Amino acid sequence: MSDHGRLRVAKLRTICERSLGFGQANVDAESPLVDGAARAAGAHVAVLVGRPTRRSLGPALMWAAKETASSDHGGAGLSRLDLVLDPSLPVGSSAQAERDHADSSDYAALPAGAAENADHTVFGLPPDDHRVVGGHLARIGRLFVPDVRVWLVDGAEVVEVDAVAPPAMVPSPWDQAPDLVELLSDAGLELAGEPGTILGEVAGLEVARITMVDGRAHLDIGVGRFDQELSAVAQSDLPRRQALQRAADLVRLTRTPDNGAHPMTRLARERWLRAELIARPGLVGASALNAEPGLWLRDGLRSVAPAAASGTDQQGSPLVVVCSAGVDTDLVPAALELAEAIDPDARLVLALPGADVLVGTERVAALARRPPRIVGLTPPWGSFTTRR
Repeated sequence: MSDHGRLRVAKLRTICERSLGFGQANVDAESPLVDGAARAAGAHVAVLVGRPTRRSLGPALMWAAKETASSDHGGAGLSRLDLVLDPSLPVGSSAQAERDHADSSDYAALPAGAAENADHTVFGLPPDDHRVVGGHLARIGRLFVPDVRVWLVDGAEVVEVDAVAPPAMVPSPWDQAPDLVELLSDAGLELAGEPGTILGEVAGLEVARITMVDGRAHLDIGVGRFDQELSAVAQSDLPRRQALQRAADLVRLTRTPDNGAHPMTRLARERWLRAELIARPGLVGASALNAEPGLWLRDGLRSVAPAAASGTDQQGSPLVVVCSAGVDTDLVPAALELAEAIDPDARLVLALPGADVLVGTERVAALARRPPRIVGLTPPWGSFTTRR
């Protein structure tokens, strides 16, 4: 254990003894984590998190479920989780990104096309308002059976954080841009609404984006935001329909199972899987599915977020499907939050490549008040896979 690791464990030990009601007696495990520390005593677990974000609950639950697991009950032995947020704990953005399985750029994400009007957010929440972040984590924690309590280290005090309402979502501008929506549809693109924007995709990869700029609908064409900025200059003489078709054809030719190792096939795979399920809903027992917006706007093609769809199952009951690819330790909390926002009464399915269905994900799913069904699928990009 490194010196930093020992210091984090010691800090959590002190917090547990002074504020959380359990001391050194009967402690089963103590461990440093990439951005904090964790401690288990029977069915009671405490996790210390430096630089907390909206995605801090999943890794804590995964560690807690593993430590409290039994051969008979999986992770259901967990009865209480104390999530302690300590913004003063030194953590680099790369370490936090490693924990969240994200890019470091996600910690300085601004909605493309509206940077001058946007608030600085991390996964849709203000990064420096730790009480707000804690309030959202407390709200998500209510979706699980164990008693999840969120605490904030504020100087010498450790105070409990109450749950807060979900943030207001910026609607997609479907009604403000009917002509541009029709243009994307005529080009054969998959249309997907996201907060404040509409994406036109091929196999889940963005090739066009509609945003509102100064009250007017604006169309960017290209594979991702940076290509869109380049294309706006390099292809300024091309008619929009021709430029759009050129970008779409490039992706259609490249993003295929035969090119599984090509860089373009390794981007936005969770959205590719969603596009496959919308085209073939029976793979997850659905009769029809439509894309749903995410909880925050991704900043670039390498930024990863679970991709959701909603519809009905083959008996006509409401269904929400959340797609992911690779290793995402916060998948279950994020999926539950998505389902709660889309349709809290719908049955939830988590769809992943078969190789990415992990025991840890299954343990955390078993802790949910309404456990999702996990479906492992053959991915549309073939057998080549990359762990993120």
